[in-house]
Amino acid sequence: MNELKKAEEKFKSILRKYPTDKLLEYISNKSMEIDLNQQGIVFEKNILYSQWELTQLCYYSIKYSNDYRYMNSEINMNDFYKLLNENKKYDSCMENIKNMDKIKILEHMQCLTNVQFDYQQNRIISRFNRMYKILIDINQNEDYIQSTKVYINFDEKFKEITGIEMLKFIKIYFIIILLIISTKKNKILDIYDMIKEDIEKIGITQKECLMAIEYYSKKYSYFRDCDNWNSLKFYPIVKTDKNEKYILTNKGSFMISFPDIQYWIIRNYYKENENRDFTSYFGECFEIYLKEVFEFYNINAEKLEEDGKSKVPDWKIETKKYTILVEQKATLFPIDARVTTSANRYDAIEKYFENIKKAFKQLNSFETKDNEKKIIRICLTYETIHMTENAQDIIREIMEFDDEIYLNWILNIDEFETLMELLNESEEKFDNIIEKKIDLEKKDSNEGKSFESIFEKLESNYAREEINYFDNLIKEIGKEYL
Repeated sequence: MNELKKAEEKFKSILRKYPTDKLLEYISNKSMEIDLNQQGIVFEKNILYSQWELTQLCYYSIKYSNDYRYMNSEINMNDFYKLLNENKKYDSCMENIKNMDKIKILEHMQCLTNVQFDYQQNRIISRFNRMYKILIDINQNEDYIQSTKVYINFDEKFKEITGIEMLKFIKIYFIIILLIISTKKNKILDIYDMIKEDIEKIGITQKECLMAIEYYSKKYSYFRDCDNWNSLKFYPIVKTDKNEKYILTNKGSFMISFPDIQYWIIRNYYKENENRDFTSYFGECFEIYLKEVFEFYNINAEKLEEDGKSKVPDWKIETKKYTILVEQKATLFPIDARVTTSANRYDAIEKYFENIKKAFKQLNSFETKDNEKKIIRICLTYETIHMTENAQDIIREIMEFDDEIYLNWILNIDEFETLMELLNESEEKFDNIIEKKIDLEKKDSNEGKSFESIFEKLESNYAREEINYFDNLIKEIGKEYL
C-alpha cells in the first residue's frame, strides 16, 4: 500500500466514527470563530488552519461518513484537531508535485492560490455591486438592449429557472447574511423559524425562502459524486440525509459565493443546454460596464471596432506618455480548478489560460500608428486571478512574445478601476505607478510585481461606493423590517 492509500484509509477510518451532520455543524461553528480573523487563518493549540481547510474537511466528512453513526456522536476539540492533522497529511500526499514539468508546477501554484486567497481577500461589496450593475442595471437599460448582438433578459431567465424573481432571491440572501452575523447559527432553517413572521410581512413566503436555499445548497450525493471539494465554496449550504436539515458549512464560503450565485445559476443552465449565448452576452455587458467606468472617470478611451479582416483589442486608451490596449475577459475562474483528480484540474485551468493566451495574441497582433509612446497591453479579467506574477509566467511559457514581454500584463477589474481613478485624479501619479510597474516587470522579480502590492491600501471607489447597491439594499431591507 503506497503512502497516499495509507493516508486515505486512516483518514476515512477516523471520519467514519462520527455522524456527518454533527461533523458539519462543529466545523461550521469553527468557521464562525475563524471569521473573526480577517485573514481567514488561525493558530490554535499549536495547529495552524484556515477557512479553506475547514471547507476541505467538510467535503471529506460528507464523502466518507454518514448521518447514522451513533457512537461518538459528539465531537470535541481533540477530535477536531486529530481530524485536521489527518486532513493535512492526506492533502499533502494528494498534492505530490514530484516529476512535474515547469508549466504543471506553475498551474499547480495557481490552483492553490486562487482557492486559498479567496478566503483572505474577499471584496464582497465591490463584487456584489459590479454583478448587480451588470445583471440588473445594464441588462434592463433600453439603450443597451437595442445595441447588443444577443440579448438575454436575466431577470426573466432567472425566474424561469428558479421560480423566484432575482431581486427577491437577492433579498433572501441578504437576510440570511444578516441573521448569520447576528445569531451566529449555522442551521439555516432554525434561523428562519426565528424570523418567519417578519419575512412574510415583507412579501417573502416560507416556500420562496426554501426555494432560494435549495438553489444555494446540495445534498450529500452531489458532493460524493462530484470529486471536487472546492464545490463547497460555491454551494456552502448542505442538505443532510437525516431530518433534511440545511447546514451552513462555512461562513467564508457563503460570503465568497454570495455575489456570484445568480451568475452561476444562469450560466450553468446555458452550459447544460450546450448554449454559449450567456457567456457571449455577459462578455458584452462587461464591455458596457467598462464603458461606464471610463465615462465616470472621464478617460480618453476608444472602443475599437473590427474591420472584418482581423481581431482587434476591445479598447485603446491614450495618455501623454502611453498607449494602453485592453482586451476584456469576462469568464470567471473555473470551479474545477481545485478538483481532487489532478488531471481534471489541469484540464480546467489550461482551458482558462488558453483564453488569456488568445487575449495576448490579439493584443500583440494589433498595430498602432503612434510609435513615440510606450504601448502597454492589458488582459483585463472580470475576476481576480490571485498571484498574477505566476499567471503571467504561465502565459509566457505557453506563447511566444516578439518583444517587450514586460509590457504585457494581466489585471483584474478592481486593479483597473483603481488605475482609472488615479488617471482621473492626476496623470503624474498615474505615470509614477505605471513606471514602477514597468521597472518591476523588467527586473522579473517574483515578489511585489502585482498592482495590489504597488497600490498597497489604495482602492477604487467606483464599485465600492459610487454604484453601492449593497448599502442601498441593506437600508431598504431595514426599512421594510421597521
